[in-house]
Amino acid sequence: MSDPRAALDASGQMPDVELDIAGVALQFARIDAPDRDWRAAGTHLSELARNAVDLARELPSKAWFRSGLHAKRGIPWLGRLWPLSV
Repeated sequence: MSDPRAALDASGQMPDVELDIAGVALQFARIDAPDRDWRAAGTHLSELARNAVDLARELPSKAWFRSGLHAKRGIPWLGRLWPLSV
């Protein structure tokens, strides 16, 4: 949609399980900062999502977290998402 407010209104009518959270966030960003390149931000979010999926496929078990590899790959925050005690 070309109008971010209309896109947000349409998103509000969708069931939660069908929402594209990143897409909704981009629409808010378009409203908050209309002069910024929201398409580049969308591309960046897509890359982050693809990287997360690839990373998840590499995880044979939680041993990956215990080994500290997530920190060595430059993503120390990942360990906070899934605590080692789980």
